[in-house]
Amino acid sequence: MSLFITDICNIIRSDKPTSPVAFGDPSLASERVWQSVLNLFQEGGDFLYDLEAPSQHSLDHWCTQISAVHRLIARLDPDLSVLMAQLQNLIILSAPGPRSQQAGIAFGGATCFFFRGATLLNASRPISKVQMLELLVHEYAHAELFVLGQEQPLCFNSDEERYPVLIRSDPRPMNGIIHSLYVVGRVVEILKKLLKDGIDGEPDREVTLANAQDMLSKQLNFGRSSLRVVEQHADLTQLGQSVLVKSRKRLAPVDSTQ
Repeated sequence: MSLFITDICNIIRSDKPTSPVAFGDPSLASERVWQSVLNLFQEGGDFLYDLEAPSQHSLDHWCTQISAVHRLIARLDPDLSVLMAQLQNLIILSAPGPRSQQAGIAFGGATCFFFRGATLLNASRPISKVQMLELLVHEYAHAELFVLGQEQPLCFNSDEERYPVLIRSDPRPMNGIIHSLYVVGRVVEILKKLLKDGIDGEPDREVTLANAQDMLSKQLNFGRSSLRVVEQHADLTQLGQSVLVKSRKRLAPVDSTQ
């Protein structure tokens, strides 16, 4: 018998909403429940064959970094922090399983329409604070757009229409490109706030600021690539038009947003 998403959320509990859990942890849920979680993400499209828990060393690193980044987001954008606690309240740390490793398949993070409130992260290797910031906000923004678009599509373009954008190596349908535009805009916005704040008193401040500047340049390139394709080829709904306007503003040069 299949499980409802609410059943899975009730079974996989944590001490507080944003405490990460390890995929496959038998103390949190049965093997059948964890397989149901994987199945939900596979419903959203091509995904890994299997997942497993990261090493304890990786788990410790990721839990520490996630806590640090949540505190940083609360400092930079309190409203975003509140929203993330609501829409990204189950963070599942995982790693590609044996079959996926053998096939050379990996991922960074995943958030799907079919499992609201949950995000899967590939915690198999350590990442920097800025990389963690980008990853968490990126995945949160997907969840935010799923909620905003639950009653109206973003565009009328067919999924058979595919266009190349910098953020992906393969041509993507317009709905996915609009998602990429939106999530990159969200990331750019928080990076601008980080650089403007200066994060005095933060550990490794200079390294973090340098990494943030590099990440901002990269994300701006991604966002502007998606923006050009949306402006040229998208048949937008009213919601899609609102996403375009908001994202265009977020991607504007820093001196234009002061």
